[in-house]
Amino acid sequence: MRRRLGTCGSSTARTWPASSSRPPTSTPTSSGSPGAGPRSSWSTARPGADVDHVLFDNHALGRTATEELVRAGYTRIACVTGPATTPTAGERATGWRDALDAAGLPADDDLLVHANFRVDGGRDAMASLLSLPQPPDAVVATNNLVGVGVLQLVAEARDELSGMGVSVIGELPFATSAHDNLTVHPLGPREMGLTAARLLLERIAGSSEPARRLVQGAGDGTAGGVGRLRQ
Repeated sequence: MRRRLGTCGSSTARTWPASSSRPPTSTPTSSGSPGAGPRSSWSTARPGADVDHVLFDNHALGRTATEELVRAGYTRIACVTGPATTPTAGERATGWRDALDAAGLPADDDLLVHANFRVDGGRDAMASLLSLPQPPDAVVATNNLVGVGVLQLVAEARDELSGMGVSVIGELPFATSAHDNLTVHPLGPREMGLTAARLLLERIAGSSEPARRLVQGAGDGTAGGVGRLRQ
């Protein structure tokens, strides 16, 4: 699956507290701060928070992106993910590790690199991986901007890295150099946004049912994408 252009999706859309039978009167915000009015934001889940959530199945995304490389025959697969303090980054990295464990492949500590979720983070992480005594033969990039950085370094060393496998979670936000061994796993942020908006409108209309948690992920075998939503 070759994609050149796309959008950047986050891990969660959130609306305001489910306990409110009608929306507060303050101005809508994307910050999710306490006391704010109706809100629909892109964020990570807050355990125990009395709000509706729409989330990506981050563990499944990491696992599926890795399994794609395993099926292609790669045996030393690295993972470039976000900061260790970011739940999304940790969940996708756990999916990577679980996929390697299931395949009987090494998930060495030096194959997991935490970086910022930006292009420069991907570049720095890839440079670090390539400097290892035994570099990887494939990389899972758990974010689209990180993926761009990884692909930039692969393109700059095209002759040496022509066989490098790259699996990116999230559609690439702008054009990158062509790479034959690239797989992109779209997240489907549009579907997530539409679902979050529907939940928000139901709250505005007076719904007072308990907070709902909908998960968008790899239930249909395609991580992200326009997959099914499940509670």
